[in-house]
Amino acid sequence: MQVPQVPVESITGMIISLILCIGVPVLLCIFVRKRLSGNWLGLLVGALTFMVAAMMLEQMLHSIVLRVAGEAITGNIWLYALYGAAAAAVFEECGRYFAMQRVLLKRNQLDRSGALMYGIGHGGIEAILVTGFAYVNNIITTVLINNGGIQANLEALDETNRQAALQSLSALGEADSLVFYFGGVERVLALALQISLSVLMYAAVRRGMRQYFPVCMAIHFGVNFVTVVLAQYLPVAAAELVLLVMVAVVVWFAYRLYGQEEKEIGR
Repeated sequence: MQVPQVPVESITGMIISLILCIGVPVLLCIFVRKRLSGNWLGLLVGALTFMVAAMMLEQMLHSIVLRVAGEAITGNIWLYALYGAAAAAVFEECGRYFAMQRVLLKRNQLDRSGALMYGIGHGGIEAILVTGFAYVNNIITTVLINNGGIQANLEALDETNRQAALQSLSALGEADSLVFYFGGVERVLALALQISLSVLMYAAVRRGMRQYFPVCMAIHFGVNFVTVVLAQYLPVAAAELVLLVMVAVVVWFAYRLYGQEEKEIGR
């Protein structure tokens, strides 16, 4: 059995999404650094916090919970969305609060531009690790498939592993090309959300608006929960449109809060 060729449209979508995952955070970082004097510490702390909170601690929880509960969670989309969204909200927002309170504020590096740099670091490394690396792997695999180089590797496998590999590789060629474009779009929206949440958490830590800590938790949970559930029931374009609307509301709210402090500083 031959692995189906991956269409040019899908390859283009992978490349565009990869560029978005890397290029958008880099351009935002340069802009905030040059125009708003954003500090590098905020960027670094944001990236490290995501890796520790989401990629290490949260994944440790998943390995334990899913080993114990397993099918009871993964077999029910509502329970799976509830658990996944709650875990992401708790680990990432507690990590964001701790990093801003105990690291940036303590070193007097938590100002408005520092909050933006934190959000870029947090959301930027998420885009690179979650989607960027996956698309690099997809592009390399696609080249091997379309050049016929993957066939020799498949023939070296036993029948069981060969069938599993064929199923996985065939998905690249059979998937709707739009899926690969929306991967990058979703990461850009997630980056905008992470920056907005960082502005809200900055208000909680630096400006004493403690109510914004639970607000960040609720927003993070709500967006993740709705995204997971809608992906199960709606076409990818419709699900991404709903995500766009939700993120736009959060961005607007954070922008108003950001501008409000600017007016207070100018008095």
